[in-house]
Amino acid sequence: MGTIGKVNRKPYSFHNQCERYDAWYDRHADVFHAELAAIKSLMPNFQKGLEIGVGTGRFAAALGIRHGVDPEPAMLAKTATRGIDAVIGVAESLPYCDASFDMLLLTTTICFLDDIGRAFREARRVIEPQGRFIVAFIEKDRHLGKRYQNRGKAGNPFYANAHFVSTSEVIGYLESEGFAVEESRQTLLREDSPPYRHIPGYGNGAFIALRAKALNTP
Repeated sequence: MGTIGKVNRKPYSFHNQCERYDAWYDRHADVFHAELAAIKSLMPNFQKGLEIGVGTGRFAAALGIRHGVDPEPAMLAKTATRGIDAVIGVAESLPYCDASFDMLLLTTTICFLDDIGRAFREARRVIEPQGRFIVAFIEKDRHLGKRYQNRGKAGNPFYANAHFVSTSEVIGYLESEGFAVEESRQTLLREDSPPYRHIPGYGNGAFIALRAKALNTP
């Protein structure tokens, strides 16, 4: 789960809940590994990667990503223990120069963004031409997304302020900001039991990962 929003956003429930947030991955290890495997299957070869909304660095550390950005200082303190060079910042105004990275990752963070278009525009700015951008998220129209929207928010402080999006919406944002989707993976399939598998495409799984290529012209 990611935690990033714009500078003047309303505080999210991650504040002062860093340890509880990080412990979620231990309690739901099967879900974490299913999501990780789906993302890993799309990972390109890269030299310098950045996770936007790095949280406590679970995904970044497991995927060999050594740079991260997040607005929560407590999260970044935990991230540092995992060997991630992370700084305070937000998706809509990334604290990096143009074309600084050849791979970007945004994992379960899109539902916390106040301005997805602006965040993707910033992603396009800091990524190299032909670089890859992986966006992974809970699909709002599948069983898990519906559960969180209908009743899960009340019992899950981490999703109290979340606004879930559909795969078609994410693809639309990517294309409008200079990216072309190459591949997709889905997991947390409703009919499966642990260990969860991942399969190509989208439309069935609750967790979707998209890999997009940055086009030459922003």
